[in-house]
Amino acid sequence: MPPPPPPPTAGTSAHTAALEEACRILLLNDSAVFQLATETLYAILKNVVQHPGEDKYRRIRRGAKAFQEKLSNAKGAVRLLKAAGFVEEGEGTEDATFVLADPLSAPLVEAKAILKAVVKHRFEMDYKAKEEARQQENTAAAQKLAKLKEVSRQNGADAAADAAVERERLLKGLQIDREDRERQKDPWQWK
Repeated sequence: MPPPPPPPTAGTSAHTAALEEACRILLLNDSAVFQLATETLYAILKNVVQHPGEDKYRRIRRGAKAFQEKLSNAKGAVRLLKAAGFVEEGEGTEDATFVLADPLSAPLVEAKAILKAVVKHRFEMDYKAKEEARQQENTAAAQKLAKLKEVSRQNGADAAADAAVERERLLKGLQIDREDRERQKDPWQWK
């Protein structure tokens, strides 16, 4: 899991600090949950920024299927919505809804930018982790290949030694066969 980005620097706004904290928590999710949640959150924020007057983009039902599937299991998702200016109405009820009262005063653009930066950070960290894993696999494969080459070389040397022994045995057998042939030609010579 990638390490979280550095804590907010002194002098950052309360909204920025809350957004960064929510993003740090989002980073704790596994890759699949993180990706689904951040894509959904980014789409929500983008839609509100692009269509600030449309109520359908400013209201998110907690019980909605999309919310349940994409955000409810993601650590930090609700916190990010709240840090971006959404307020939960009917909290704890089945009809709880996140509402953005004033899309023009909410830190939506900042939330989008921070979320985008965190996604980029996560992507870079995941890429580095995959690259390191690939390097380790390559190193392990190279070591295994070197061992196999050594075993092959040793087997080749053993096979050459075995072949030399077999060749010597065959030569002795041929010598015995020649002597037997000579003896059969003139049996009186070998008395």
